[in-house]
Amino acid sequence: MSMEHFNFLLAEFEPPPPESGNEVGNITLKAEDEIQRFSVDESLSDTERAAKFLSGHEMQQRVAIEYLPDLIERHGRDAFVAIQQPLKSALSSVDTDGKVEIVNALATICRERFLTGADQAELILPMVVKNLRAKDPPAESHDAWLTCLNTMAPNLQPGVLAKDLAELAAAKSDVSQPVHARVTSCRILGAIAPGLGREALRSRYYRRAIEMCQDTDYQVRIAMCQELPVLASVIGREETQGTVLGEVFELLNDEEVKVRNAAMACLMQLFDLLPAEACKDSIAPKFIEFCTRQESDLKLSPGLARFMGPLITRLEPFMYTSHDLDACVQCFCRMASADEDCIRRDCANNFPAVLKVLGAKRYSSVLHNTFVLLAADRDNRTRVKIAAQFHEVCKMLGRDRCLQFLKLPLMRFIKDDCVEVKQTLCAKLDITLGCFAGSPEQQEECRTNGSAFFSDISQQLREMEHGIGRNWRLQLMLVTVMAGFPSFFTPDQIRDVFMPIVLNGLQNGVPKVRSAAADTAVAFFRSYRRTSQKVEAYSLFLRDFARHRSFWHRITFIEIAHSVIRRFSAAFFKLYFFDPVIDLLHDRVPNVRSELCRILPVVKSLIRLPEDVDKLERVNNAVANLIGDDDRVVAETARSLHDAFKRTPVRMGGSATINMNGTSGDSANFDELEQVKEDEEAEMCIPREDFERIKNEELVAERKKKAATSTAWPSMSGNRRTLGAGKSSEPRAVPRRISADDCSPSGTLSSSAAPSASSRTASGGLQPGNAAPKRGTGSSRPGAASSQHGNSRISKMSPTGSSASASGSSMQRRTFSQVGVGSAMPLPMPGPTF
Repeated sequence: MSMEHFNFLLAEFEPPPPESGNEVGNITLKAEDEIQRFSVDESLSDTERAAKFLSGHEMQQRVAIEYLPDLIERHGRDAFVAIQQPLKSALSSVDTDGKVEIVNALATICRERFLTGADQAELILPMVVKNLRAKDPPAESHDAWLTCLNTMAPNLQPGVLAKDLAELAAAKSDVSQPVHARVTSCRILGAIAPGLGREALRSRYYRRAIEMCQDTDYQVRIAMCQELPVLASVIGREETQGTVLGEVFELLNDEEVKVRNAAMACLMQLFDLLPAEACKDSIAPKFIEFCTRQESDLKLSPGLARFMGPLITRLEPFMYTSHDLDACVQCFCRMASADEDCIRRDCANNFPAVLKVLGAKRYSSVLHNTFVLLAADRDNRTRVKIAAQFHEVCKMLGRDRCLQFLKLPLMRFIKDDCVEVKQTLCAKLDITLGCFAGSPEQQEECRTNGSAFFSDISQQLREMEHGIGRNWRLQLMLVTVMAGFPSFFTPDQIRDVFMPIVLNGLQNGVPKVRSAAADTAVAFFRSYRRTSQKVEAYSLFLRDFARHRSFWHRITFIEIAHSVIRRFSAAFFKLYFFDPVIDLLHDRVPNVRSELCRILPVVKSLIRLPEDVDKLERVNNAVANLIGDDDRVVAETARSLHDAFKRTPVRMGGSATINMNGTSGDSANFDELEQVKEDEEAEMCIPREDFERIKNEELVAERKKKAATSTAWPSMSGNRRTLGAGKSSEPRAVPRRISADDCSPSGTLSSSAAPSASSRTASGGLQPGNAAPKRGTGSSRPGAASSQHGNSRISKMSPTGSSASASGSSMQRRTFSQVGVGSAMPLPMPGPTF
């Protein structure tokens, strides 16, 4: 660096001399008078503060405008009167965007009726009329005022409408007025017509409205087309059929394409106002005529393409012969190959409606070529439209026609270069593939014996996933719809093709992808039928997620546990996933413990007494430990969820539940669903030897982890506190696993044993191990001892098996209904008293 450059940098960052006082480097300091000008007295009321803000700086004005509806909702008319003058001043000083924000706030006040109709007429209507009388207003603010009028008009009395607004509409409708004034007249008439009533509208304003349908400027004709349905609903069915319908037919032949499109939209809204005879004698013949003329009059194409689906659906019952329907469908096919992208896009959007009217039997001879052309269209948005309708087309065609005609278009969509096309297809891919699979019996055959089509599709989807790259949205959609794949893919295809895709999302995806992939992985796990596949998946969940070195993977395991709770029975979760979830209580990363707080209320809802009393104690102790956690965020999260945890009822034997206040409830429906799940899971049990092997691997890994933690993380070892407990500087010992030999014949624990959650018997017939020992009576309290991996407090056991940390006799007098649901107090092991 040269000396000149160094001196330049030194001068650039050198502080100014003390006498300047206004700049430090390149930062300009605020002057005292400016600070005083923008300071607001905190003792001001909401109304006074809003009035001050409306008269202040631009940013203060924007804040006042944003909270204007809330202010009027709380304080009503008095607040609006207080800020009315500052509001009018702000309307004249702010820019166009600020005016639009003010008008939108006023429209919200009128729509939500924070002011009565009389107050709106007195306070807001004069501002609306004044701004609508402006000669050359900005288009954005003028449209906002008209929208505000549409919102306000239903709340005003007919006399107010006739006096203030109807006269304004009549004055602006004169041919000598500029175009924007005549357009404003049309909009005002449409807003006030329902309030004026049939007689007043017919006697004074209806004739002028019909005359404006033939105005010399196309903008006025378009505006009148938009308001004709409102006028027709007020004027009556006879007048509509005699006059309004004729004007619409004239506008359908207008020289301006935009006017024709507006007239076509108007015709669609008039269907419900016309009798069936008018549709049969007038509209259907006119529609067939337009379809026939479309080939020679291309100006008809935009309107017909946009409304072809609804029109052909409504008018098909009124067509005399099948040749009339064929003429309409041929017109649709011609427009689908038009040069304009917008016309083809509208045809793609209306394809399912045309197919529904024509019927699946005639698809191959009439519409198949058109569908293939639209699916391969050069315009990306056209392909997106047809991809969005693909599942609807599949539903109407059925399995056989889908396999015959739609396999190649589906393959083309999967390989499409446009990411948006793939995203749109993946959004409904499970429904689409279900249509290719057929009925439930045919799906079961595909799932059992396989299918050549689904084998090809699986390879195409694998290739598509390889090309996703960093597009997490497409990955999220693909992983989400894969949850339905076990219905028609074989378990081997699920394991070999789709499970690696899901694992990639679990391990490398963004949080949203991880959550969706967790649910899909559990759905795959439930679909497995071979023992080796089930053992492999269960071992993978524990090895690669619950015990992984990355804390993100351990958080993902909590997502997996959530999905297991949703998709499996409570007995299955308690047997295979309860212990790994509770073990995360002692994770050294606060993020994992914070995420664990969110699942504990759900885990508690699965507990069933009296067989799960030890699990309830462990969950209660887990909550107590998290509330007293060393990390502030973890403790705050646990405290915020503590009320929900306490309100979560505990199920009892039979169909009863116990709430936090000790009252009973009914869980019969829950038990019925649980029984259905357990019956389905009867063949899903992991063999006992495999389960024990995985558990032993877990125990070895846990010992290594605690040993490494006590060496490399001395401050983390034994530092998880229970509620009201102090910190401990000694590392916590890992209790050994209890066997049946450690229990006395009476069911009490020997002095050398600590109780193990794995030796209990969970509800249901899913036990891979031996039966649990019977619970003792008297003063023995094995439930007060520590859990299997140190998840609850460790109590020193006396040689007789009683706890030295609490009085056994006092604990025995507490019933299950008296024990607090969110309390960390250990529950007694003897049976409850009621």
